[in-house]
Amino acid sequence: MGFLDFIFGKKKDEQTKQSVCQTVSDKQASKLASQKIIQSQAGTLPPTITPFAFKSDCHQRYENGSEVMGLQQCIRTVSVEKNTNGCRGYKLNPGDGYIIKVYNDDLGKPNMSDKPMRIISKAAEKVELRGFPIEVQTPFGWQEVDYRDYGFTVYYDKGKVVKCVLHMFDRNVDLEYRKSDASAPVKITANSNANSQFSQPSVKAIAMGPHSNLVLMLRL
Repeated sequence: MGFLDFIFGKKKDEQTKQSVCQTVSDKQASKLASQKIIQSQAGTLPPTITPFAFKSDCHQRYENGSEVMGLQQCIRTVSVEKNTNGCRGYKLNPGDGYIIKVYNDDLGKPNMSDKPMRIISKAAEKVELRGFPIEVQTPFGWQEVDYRDYGFTVYYDKGKVVKCVLHMFDRNVDLEYRKSDASAPVKITANSNANSQFSQPSVKAIAMGPHSNLVLMLRL
């Protein structure tokens, strides 16, 4: 081996070592970047709720925080479904929030139109959901409706659903669905949106059809 071969061979070995070190460094950097992405996603992912169907045999209506009409002994199935394919009648992207349903078992049909909602707070004993502005299909085409007028609270006892409350904030009305053998009803206070008023006819009412308020009051 000549002197030049020795020099160039040594340089080649050094370049190989540098290349290996650079590869290891790149892999470590990539791994750290992936970990940061995962950690970031974990910190920004919205809270979740396990879908369920709750069969209530009685419900109580509240207006401005006071009981009205007495305890209604009738069967209603209240459910929370994960939004996997959107929701018929709405421009809703799959995966965005949950679908709230109330089914009238006595009449064998839905008690209200399905309501898309998102979780706004979550604790061990209570999960709160709220509607949001969304485009709804009406006889006049697609119209934006502010479904923040609707809310839904799920109460748990040892991980089991024990009661659900549907909130209609624009009317200061709450409907508490529970079972007759459940504990005393949760105290409902006047809604924080009690003073919220709308000066024009609601597109939401149009979407639900004529006499929607009367039908909703009679059925719920």
